[in-house]
Amino acid sequence: MIQFEMYPNWVWFLIFCTLPYVMFLYLRSKRWRTKKIEEAGDINLIRHLFSSISFRKRKIKTLLILSALLMGLIALAGPKYSDETVEIKREGVDILFLLDVSNSMLAQDIQPNRMEKAKLEIKKIVRNLKGDRVGLVIFAGQAYLQTPLTLDYAAFELLLDLVSPNMISVQGTSFTEAISRGMSSYETEENGNEHFKTMILISDGEDHEGALDEITKEAKLNHVIVHTVGIGSARDTPVPQFNKDGKAQGYRKDRNGNIVTSRLNMLDLIFIAEETNGISVQIESGNGDLNLITDSIFNMDKKSFSAKEFVNYKEQYHWFAWLYFILLLLEMSISDYEKRLRSWEGQLIE
Repeated sequence: MIQFEMYPNWVWFLIFCTLPYVMFLYLRSKRWRTKKIEEAGDINLIRHLFSSISFRKRKIKTLLILSALLMGLIALAGPKYSDETVEIKREGVDILFLLDVSNSMLAQDIQPNRMEKAKLEIKKIVRNLKGDRVGLVIFAGQAYLQTPLTLDYAAFELLLDLVSPNMISVQGTSFTEAISRGMSSYETEENGNEHFKTMILISDGEDHEGALDEITKEAKLNHVIVHTVGIGSARDTPVPQFNKDGKAQGYRKDRNGNIVTSRLNMLDLIFIAEETNGISVQIESGNGDLNLITDSIFNMDKKSFSAKEFVNYKEQYHWFAWLYFILLLLEMSISDYEKRLRSWEGQLIE
C-alpha cells in the first residue's frame, strides 16, 4: 500500500504544477531559438556553423533534466510504503443511504438542485462518522446498489459524486424498490442481533408505486430503521432538461406539451419513518437540520466487526532523491560537443 504525506492543497498544487510549467518554458524557449536561427540567415550555412554541436546529446540532456525534476517532485510528495497489515476491531452501525435519482431531483428550487443538495447532506453525515459502515443505493423506477457497505469513506464519496439520473433508465420513483434493495444489501447475522441497521432515504417524496404497507412491515420485522429526508419545496417547480454535455435545454414537457413540474410530498416519507421507528426531516430552500437523525444513529446499538488496515509505513522518498541526484550528475557529465575531424578545402586568397 502506497500513500503520500498529507500536505495542504496549495502545496500539492505547487508540486504538481511545477513540471508542466517547466515543460512550457522549455518548449517556448525552443520555439524562440528556432525562430531566431531562421531569421539569422541561410539555414544550410547555419547548420554547418553548428556542426560541432550534437543536437541528439542535447535532447538526451534535456530528458535527463526533466526526469530528474520528476523524481524530485515525487520525493517532495513524501511516498510511503507498507505491506504489513493488522486486524482492527471496530464497533459501528451499518448505514445505507437511499438516494432518489429520478428526473424530478434536478428541480432547482434548492440551489444548485435537489440532487446536489442531497449529496452535500450525505457527505456531511459521513464525515461525522467513526467506525460506521456506509453504503449507497440509487433508485428511481428501479433500484441498484451503487456502493456496498464499506469503511472507505473516500471511495464512497467518489462514487457518490458520479451519481446522476442517467444511471437508471427506468424513471419514476419507487420507495418499495429502494427499501427492498437496501434490505437485501445487509449481511445476514447468525446471532440474531440485528439492531444496528439503518437507512436514510432522501427523496422529493413523489412515490409513483405506492403499496408501502408490506415493505415497511418487512423492514420493521428485520429491525431496520428507515429515516427519511424530504428535499424540495411544496410549490410547483419546473424540471429542467439537459443535453449530453450537461447544458440546460429548457424544461421537460409531457405529451401534451405542458411543462413538467415537481413539488415536495412528505406524506409517504413521514409514513415510512413512523412505521419503522425512524425520523422524518424536511429540507426546504436550503434549510434543514439532520442532527436529529445523526444523533439517533449515534445512540443505536453497535455491531462489532474487524477490518484489516496497513500499518508501519516506511519512508521511500530517499530512493527518488538519489535518482534525482544521479540523473543530474549524468546530465552534467554528458557534453553536447561533437568531436569531428575538419578539413579545410578552401583556397587562400591574397
